Amino acid sequence: MIVLDRGRVQIAGAIDDLLAEHTVLSGPADRTEALRRNHVVIAASTVGRQTIALVRGDIPRDQTWRAEPVGLEELVMNYLRQPGEGALPGPQGIVKETVP
Repeated sequence: MIVLDRGRVQIAGAIDDLLAEHTVLSGPADRTEALRRNHVVIAASTVGRQTIALVRGDIPRDQTWRAEPVGLEELVMNYLRQPGEGALPGPQGIVKETVP
């Protein structure tokens, strides 16, 4: 699967692999900034004293966050809602040749 937004690749890979490397976390709102500093947070929303976040990669080991698997639709929609957050880096070191 490849998810594009405005011509930029947001995520790409086998669906099972993408689902496995993302997790939905719910936990205390006052720990959201620490979560953002230490993990790749694709999207987060806070209501009252609770935050729900979609995280890529490692998840916190402390017990303050409850982890749940992410569904395919939820994964895709979060990447499309937050295009700047999740975009994969573009090609590096490509030089355009000029024709004399």
